Amino acid sequence: MKNLLCLFAVLAIAVLPAFSAIAQDEAESAPAPVAADTGLVADTISGTVTMGGEETALTHGCALRLDNEEDYMDGPMLLVLLADQEVSPDLLKSPTLADLKQAVQDRQLRFAFFSIDLSKEEKEVNGMAMAGSPEMPMPASFTLTDAASGLSELTITDERVQASIDRAQVIGELQPVNPTEAPFAMKTTFDLAVSANDPVTAHLTGEEAVNSPQATAFMGYFDALRNADMEALAKVTSGDEAEMYGQIIAQVGEDAFKERVAQGLPDAATFKSQISEVFVRGTRALLMLSVDGQRAPLPLVQEGEAWKVR
Repeated sequence: MKNLLCLFAVLAIAVLPAFSAIAQDEAESAPAPVAADTGLVADTISGTVTMGGEETALTHGCALRLDNEEDYMDGPMLLVLLADQEVSPDLLKSPTLADLKQAVQDRQLRFAFFSIDLSKEEKEVNGMAMAGSPEMPMPASFTLTDAASGLSELTITDERVQASIDRAQVIGELQPVNPTEAPFAMKTTFDLAVSANDPVTAHLTGEEAVNSPQATAFMGYFDALRNADMEALAKVTSGDEAEMYGQIIAQVGEDAFKERVAQGLPDAATFKSQISEVFVRGTRALLMLSVDGQRAPLPLVQEGEAWKVR
């Protein structure tokens, strides 16, 4: 069943089960304001998120509407990011939120993130927040609906402006379910212009998808993991994934790493049989797999002429 978890853990189907076991064992510019003659106010954000007794002011924000043309969610999704620094909708374009995670590491970004399923009559809000010390960020997650007692108001408008801009406003107040075990509170109001996702520029199916440069990039990614070859992995990934896996190898040893990879990754023939489509949106792409009746998007970015796993 398609659901929001695709946004946060799509790689779990093909890649991450092996490394969750290892972990257990080893225990940018802001969106432009809407023009004055539209009658809508410019972007406004105010509020705080409090976690672990530490309060962070939310002073910047952006919003992105996903059209779900790839059909891996229940329907169109509205994503909202509120943070203590300037942020861009580009941070929200990967299903794994890899760019947002990178911003947390590189910029010590503290944020609150919402996703709203626009296909449902009763708008359910799912989200996560991250604050606390940069060395040990504290995550929290929450789910609420229009009728939830923790939400003072939820307003979503779909007013078309200049044929391309939606306007979304959410006014909410969140309190912890159990303050003793998970001290978390957020009070925020914002009024943000919603950016559209990049349009699909290419759609590959069948053999074209299987033999695509995006599929080839993931094959190289899997091969590098199987061989514990961090130099090769660095060439086919964007970001610091090679460094992360290198740290895992240092902790558990190369033999244990390879054993877990062999258990968690599909072989080449199986992987090729799971490839159903490739959707390209400019310099970003999703390699779509069909696994046990579910669609799983694997994200890539283009750097120069090369496609890399992101």
